[in-house]
Amino acid sequence: MYSQLERTFVRLCHYDLDSPMGGTGPIYEPNMIVIPDTEFSVQINYPLSVAVDVNIISPISNGFTLAELIYSIKMLYQEEERTSTPRTYHLRNECELCADKNIQDYVYETKESPREPECSICYNKYIKEKQNSRLECNHVFHQECILKWLETGTTCPLCRSHVIQCEECNGTGAIFYDYNGTVIPIEHRGTYLNRNTTDGIFGIYGHDLEDLVIEHTHYNRQEKLLTLYIGYLSNY
Repeated sequence: MYSQLERTFVRLCHYDLDSPMGGTGPIYEPNMIVIPDTEFSVQINYPLSVAVDVNIISPISNGFTLAELIYSIKMLYQEEERTSTPRTYHLRNECELCADKNIQDYVYETKESPREPECSICYNKYIKEKQNSRLECNHVFHQECILKWLETGTTCPLCRSHVIQCEECNGTGAIFYDYNGTVIPIEHRGTYLNRNTTDGIFGIYGHDLEDLVIEHTHYNRQEKLLTLYIGYLSNY
């Protein structure tokens, strides 16, 4: 028996049993019995490190409708997160307050006489004809030297204080914090894009439920085995 899901795909994370939708609209005949058996096995192989077979039992004697089948598949994948061990993740996000700040705006021209006889970057003496610049920490350098320095760094060459002034991140450009849970939410990942590997019943890695879609299924009535074809949302 081969079941094509409305010639479309179904997003696992957004599937609703009470309003069964495919990627392009309502699923065709969701209440139609597609697996008449009350118990069967489904092979889960992606995105798992090792494929596993899982038994599914219907609570009623009529078998599985298309809507119930898809919902059962969704619940199987969600079982991974329900059975995973929570842990603390040390996360880093970019500071939104500093996103539009220009580090050169915190370099000020100065006519003050430096306390040191020479620039601590190039080790040449200060001369009147050469423009000097001061940072918020009041350390002075040759203007061309400090601008060159700040192309690769964000701190004062002398005291290592951060050049950009920010109450949120103290000029580091990043917010560090801890998150406790099984899966790091997408909005908390920052530059860490992929789903963290979990240690639940399956051991899913790399991709979130938000990424996964059911493309189609194949049911072998003789072996009572359902094979899933799982794809990526980005392919649609």
